[in-house]
Amino acid sequence: MRIGILTSQDVGVASYMLPHLQQLASGFEVVAVFYNSGQPAKNRRWAVRKAKKVLRIGLLGVLIGFRMRRWYGVNTSEILGVKSLGQLRENNGFYFDLFELPSLNGRRMVQAMKSARVDLVVSLGNGFISPSVYSIPKFGMLNVHHEQLPSHRNAQSVIWQLYGRSSITGYTIHEISREIDGGRIVLREDIPIAFEKTLALTVSRTYAALWVASTHGLAKVLNDFGSFIQEADIQEGEIGHFTTPSLLQYVRIWLNWRRLK
Repeated sequence: MRIGILTSQDVGVASYMLPHLQQLASGFEVVAVFYNSGQPAKNRRWAVRKAKKVLRIGLLGVLIGFRMRRWYGVNTSEILGVKSLGQLRENNGFYFDLFELPSLNGRRMVQAMKSARVDLVVSLGNGFISPSVYSIPKFGMLNVHHEQLPSHRNAQSVIWQLYGRSSITGYTIHEISREIDGGRIVLREDIPIAFEKTLALTVSRTYAALWVASTHGLAKVLNDFGSFIQEADIQEGEIGHFTTPSLLQYVRIWLNWRRLK
């Protein structure tokens, strides 16, 4: 089966997974990577959405969000020694078509996916994907969500589990549908939170562990795709929607982390 990877990060979960998926592959081949290097269009709708978020979480919540970006980005990549997509093509001994595109849902993305003739695309580290894009591959798209579904839709990993006083996190591989994080669940696995000396290190090390675990889970799904899709389940249970924490929510996260640790 011909697999494509769709990502909005040059250095991130996609560039971590690619060489490991190559080693674990038996029933599939990664033939193309679609890299969205552009930024979301900053139109009126974008401005209204951002304003509502600031009102909801406050200015201190915005600052907390900026601080946490490093936990999920640079820190995790450093822990795992992640390379960029370009470095993988040059130094890792395997080839894939790399399409660098200016938008996630634009005309050029549609053209690139059609020209690559992929059977299935896996989304790793993206925002909303339009039906005009996810419907192109023969078998649609899968997304790897590094949290439990349906209880933690759109949630940043680990912190909202701590908010709820849980020491367990997980990842979910699901079909992409019109509803964000709402498609049928193909595989779900729980893993323990790795408590470290700081909250930041706890998040980064656990997030790294999620990348490792979900890589093996994704390879298992792709190597036996027909069976997993046949047994995929619609999402049932309590649905939770999350965003960046406010100051009060962050304080609760920190206090619960300290107690659980």
